[in-house]
Amino acid sequence: MIKKVLLRIITILFVTIILSSFGFSFENNIINVLYTVIGIIFSILVSLTISFNLENITDNRFIKYIRDKIYNLQKIFIAYFLITTIVFAFNGKTFDLSFKIIHFKSDVFYVSIMFFAILFFMTNFLQLQKLKDEILNKTHNITNL
Repeated sequence: MIKKVLLRIITILFVTIILSSFGFSFENNIINVLYTVIGIIFSILVSLTISFNLENITDNRFIKYIRDKIYNLQKIFIAYFLITTIVFAFNGKTFDLSFKIIHFKSDVFYVSIMFFAILFFMTNFLQLQKLKDEILNKTHNITNL
């Protein structure tokens, strides 16, 4: 888990440095729009995890396994939303760091975090839908539609 988090942070920093070094910069309204999109996606995802239906599953171990995964996913969704909320709060406070040809712009960092959160949310949304379909197929003995 910690390796994944570190890899994500390093990836975001790397993307930020690359984009900043190529002169990219973003205005506050881009971050406002991205945060609005994240808020919508977050509310949809949380409602999906809350309404996840396990009533047709008879294997108690499998129910516990799925519930644990969903609770863990809910915690991660909340953590990412909290991070993007903090980034949104710092939106107006920008700074630039430079060392020779390497640049770091805070606005690019903020946008990188927002894009990463959207990608994370969308990927997990698709995985939740896939899991829901797999459960439906197994509980109703459906094969290859």
